[in-house]
Amino acid sequence: MNMGSQHEAAGTLESQEVHAAFKASERARWAKAQSQRIVGTWAPTMTEQQKQEQDKYVAEQNLPF
Repeated sequence: MNMGSQHEAAGTLESQEVHAAFKASERARWAKAQSQRIVGTWAPTMTEQQKQEQDKYVAEQNLPF
């Protein structure tokens, strides 16, 4: 094997390592940039009396909801 081929092979390996490092850093950057997943929701709880008052208010005000 001549010197030119060895030099080419070393350059190819180095290029491959640089490319792999770049891809790994981009994957890490992408993962960090993603938003957190929403795993649940929260809704206020109403007592039975509060619910009755709300229903009465809706009926009195003629509200559609």
